[in-house]
Formats: sequence, C-alpha cells, structure tokens
Amino acid sequence: MKISRKFETNERNVEMNDQGLTTKPFNDWYGIWPGHTGAWEDGLGSAQDPPTSHLRLKVQPAHTSEVFITRDRPWEKWLLMPFCVIREDEKLRLWYRTGGEDGNIYIAYAESTDGFNWDRPELGLQAYQGSKANNLLHPATFFDFHSIFIDPSAPPEERYKGISPVAEIHVDGVLRPDITERVFFDELVSGMVDHGYSNEQIAEKLELWHPYIKGAVSADGLTWRVLEKPLIDLGRAHLDTLNIAAYDEAKEEYTAYLRGRQDDRRAVIKTGGKAFGNWSSPRFVFMADPQDPMDDDVYDTCYCRYPGTDLHLMFPSFYHRLSATLDIQLATSRDGDLWSRPEREPIITRDYGDQEYMTIYANPN
Repeated sequence: MKISRKFETNERNVEMNDQGLTTKPFNDWYGIWPGHTGAWEDGLGSAQDPPTSHLRLKVQPAHTSEVFITRDRPWEKWLLMPFCVIREDEKLRLWYRTGGEDGNIYIAYAESTDGFNWDRPELGLQAYQGSKANNLLHPATFFDFHSIFIDPSAPPEERYKGISPVAEIHVDGVLRPDITERVFFDELVSGMVDHGYSNEQIAEKLELWHPYIKGAVSADGLTWRVLEKPLIDLGRAHLDTLNIAAYDEAKEEYTAYLRGRQDDRRAVIKTGGKAFGNWSSPRFVFMADPQDPMDDDVYDTCYCRYPGTDLHLMFPSFYHRLSATLDIQLATSRDGDLWSRPEREPIITRDYGDQEYMTIYANPN
C-alpha cells in the first residue's frame, strides 16, 4: 500500500508588498490548512495531509493609555463624548459631543497627527456665550450625530454623510415635541422613580420611541445640511445607543447597523441599500447566542472595517444584566452579514489601573 504524506505551508495569511512580507489578520480558522485524509479510488493507496498544528485562537486584550484629552474648555464642562474618528491621509479627524456651562449639548471637532495630541481649531461656526472662537459645529438639536462616514461614490458636496435617530416623546398618549430626551430621562422619568412609581406605571404615562433615521451631508465634515426625508421609517423602535452607518465599496451600497430587540433582548439589526435613503426593512444579524451567559445582551455594535482588507469588524459592548456592567468583545465577518467571535472574552476590559469602570463603549475607527 502506498502512503503519501504532505505538509502545506499556509501562504494565504501572508501578502507581499514593497517592504516584503506582511501578516494578514488572524481572526478565525479560515486560511489555516484544516487537514485532509482519503483513499484512492482504486483502493491501492491513501493520502493524508496533516492539519496545521500548535495554533490557537486567543483574543489579545487592548492596552489602556493614560488620559490624553480632557474637558478643558468652557463648552466641555460636563460632557466630552467622542463618537467617530476618521483617518484622512496623515490626519485623524475626531467628532464628539460636548456640554458646557449653558446646559446645551453641541457637536464639536478636533484633529491630530498621532492620536494623542489633539488640536481644537477655532472654526467660527457656532457661537458660545457670544463668541465663535471655538471648535463647535452646531447644537445637537440641529443634528445629533450617531456616526459619520466618507462616501467615495458621492459628489463633492455630499462626500461626508451622517445619521441620527429621531426621537418622539409621548406623555399620557400625547406627542410632545417640546421635550428633549435629556429632559425625558433626567426630569420626567427620574421624577416618577423618586416618587415610587413602578416601571409599569412609568411606561403607561411616558413613552420614548425612535421611529425614523435621518441623514445629513457635508462637503468638509464641518458644515452640514440635514436631509428632509427620513432614510428609513422603523415604527416603534428603541435606538437609544450608537447606531452606525457606512458605505460598502465592495457591494456599492450603504449599510447601517442599528439597535434591535428580540424577545425584549437587545441585538443588532442591519439595513441599507443602493441609495442614501429608502432603505430596506432591517433584519437581525448579530445577537447573544446559547454559548453566552443567560443574562447577556448586545448593547451596541461599533461597526467598522479592518483597513486594507475585506474584513468587517465589530467591537460590541456586551451588557451583563445581573451585574449591570458592560465590556467590549470582538466580532468578525467576511460579508457584514454572518458574524462570529474568535473568543467569548473581552478585548477591552473594564479595568483601569486600580479602578474598574461599570460600562465601556467603543466607537468606530
């Protein structure tokens, strides 16, 4: 009996460039030789290709830096919340929410060449306490971004795009457009909790839904035009987390990953289409599964692309209901629809020095 034995090196995990070999992302077993055995049809021999050995999948936890950006402007007194970073050439561009002494929330902008030293340019766009010498774009009431992305298919005046859910608040069944989400939670809901109302009693009196996703466009990412027609009508949706939109160049279409619910558990739904608007009905694409603890939800997505590859990434915050904590895991996909996790462990933990946070959220890029 003839026996042949062969070992194949895996060259698909390596690419050539001008500097030589570079490694490709190793997020699953695909691209790693799985092994094979079989017999010849004439029964006179067999073949065996042994699998690649001595490898295992292991999430490498992120390292935490020292604090490098702080609330040191009057308009940042009580809030500095980044929600998006975009790299353009050698510059990193950061958009964030901020809130100052006047009690209002604004969208602000900063930029950096190394990710640690950030400049807040005086843009002259939005007055704050009588002066436009600041880095503010506009009040969040004008457009409260959840995400911003560059659209390579768009004309120059619409190169930057952003999305934001629209909230509708009802009190005793009556629509109240005069009430903001901040007032809804900080005053109305908190007030009823302080007076001993149950969750059921609060839900009967107060309702907050996000029925629409709206879009905005810009030529430079600084001055924006809000589109009148919603991108999608979702009905009675709860989009009270960071919802992410992007342009998929491979499919030549827009895509959005939003908060969804299945049997009162948080999950991720996906929508999109060829146009920036008139999006299809969303479908579930990612959620906690039977291998997760019983009390886990997927709180948000932090969807982004792995630069220079066809891989899709998520850094979802997993909500552990019984401990009321959130940490960040890693999920990967090759098409943006079918997702897997190399390990059910945090890639960003709640540890920080001798402290421990209760919740952590990641933002795109």
